[in-house]
Amino acid sequence: FFHADDGIRHQPRSRGLGDVYKRQFEGNNAFSDFRLRFKMKETKRQRWYLFWRSTFDKKKYNEDLDLIQAFYKNKGYRDFKILSDTVQFNPERHRMDLVVNIEEGPRYKYRNFTWEGYTLFDKTVLNHALTIQTGEIYSEEDFNLAVFDRVQGLYMDRGYIWSRIEPKITPVGEDSLDVHFLITENHKSHEHFKEEEDKKPKKTVKSQKKSKKIRKK
Repeated sequence: FFHADDGIRHQPRSRGLGDVYKRQFEGNNAFSDFRLRFKMKETKRQRWYLFWRSTFDKKKYNEDLDLIQAFYKNKGYRDFKILSDTVQFNPERHRMDLVVNIEEGPRYKYRNFTWEGYTLFDKTVLNHALTIQTGEIYSEEDFNLAVFDRVQGLYMDRGYIWSRIEPKITPVGEDSLDVHFLITENHKSHEHFKEEEDKKPKKTVKSQKKSKKIRKK
């Protein structure tokens, strides 16, 4: 039976009726149901002999849907959407099915990278730090790491801790992306360099006196 407030709870069934519920997807063409189910860590397929574990946890289920979305966006499907997710009773198999309806969208690759607002580094240095090539398949995780860790790190290491990098991603045609980076360098932080100087080892008075004696000789 179904409880709207508590989630899904199932009465134990007789042997042979199979799974208490099954996870299935609609609209997926790039990846099979099996591979998508494998990405769902918490919402597992329940069987009749594990009925005491068959409480449906909505919070964990939503976390699993987030994992599915992240999986697609890291495989190039930037426009991926979960259109709906429903619980349906399967009268033929006497079970509850979880049905997730998705829209994959196109699989994007990078076409062009352009930069604006840079003075401290030239485009060659910025592109080298980005480490993403034109023609490469889009990955949301890799993109964020490249921009906000590696490229931003160049400025942080120079003391520009207030710098900002704003990427503007524009779809072109059916499956390409143009990325324009707007850089606001702002001013150098002197506090940053003060902290770096404080970390450097200090010369002792003894070593300074010794160096003076050597100069006298």
